[in-house]
Amino acid sequence: MFSSDDSDRAARRYAADRRLAQALRLIEEAARDRVRLRLAGGLAAYRHAVDRTFMAREYSDIDVVTSSAEAGRLPRALVRMGYEENRHVGQATAGGQLQFVRTFDRTDHIDVFLDAIRMDHDVDLRGRLAIDPWAISPADALLSKLQIGRLADKDVHDAIGLLKDLPLGEDDDASTICVPRIARVCARDWGTFIDVCANLDTIAAVARYDLAASQRAPVVRRLAGLREALALEDKSLRFRLRARVGKRLPWRRDVEERDGSPVLAPPSAA
Repeated sequence: MFSSDDSDRAARRYAADRRLAQALRLIEEAARDRVRLRLAGGLAAYRHAVDRTFMAREYSDIDVVTSSAEAGRLPRALVRMGYEENRHVGQATAGGQLQFVRTFDRTDHIDVFLDAIRMDHDVDLRGRLAIDPWAISPADALLSKLQIGRLADKDVHDAIGLLKDLPLGEDDDASTICVPRIARVCARDWGTFIDVCANLDTIAAVARYDLAASQRAPVVRRLAGLREALALEDKSLRFRLRARVGKRLPWRRDVEERDGSPVLAPPSAA
């Protein structure tokens, strides 16, 4: 019999697939003007996931990344798709981020990061947009979740989905979570390292997702593998100098959650 839970899952999957299809059309349209848009945020994780029924959730907006060198050609493409630029965002972020809103529905918007995802920490994506034609790489998608200072329920969900479906490896490609990529980023910046490690521990401690043992085991194993790789990676001089200061000074921007998603406390603060 088809249960209400089955119906809810099917509805979430349908809505998520529609949002993904909308985002992919935007990427195709931008390509006509020689602009490489790549999915970021939750939709990047959804694109890379194998088990999209597990990954399906509400996606309130579309996050993408492009090169600052190509961004000047982007408005023309998005205007053709029924969007207009919210210039206040570009001004407020000194041109590091753009936003476009749908003209007939101001709640439907696209956030465009230029060269890097700038949130609690920076994930530099210069030279990395060719790895996958539709989304940032799995390693970058996972890293963009793990760098968040106050991890939300939806971010844990996305991270678990990536870790459940994709293997860890050395290859920096569209089907592998590249461990050296994540380790190198964290080894350059102490603040990123601290928050990523804390979030790996938080995710390992969360037991709210109904995963079978066969699904849970690789997630736990991959979390441990990432934690070990981060510990073993040689740290930069900048990292070591910042580590001496420690938490006496702020080490992240503390970007606030804007969608009301529940925020999880790390195990030590639970």
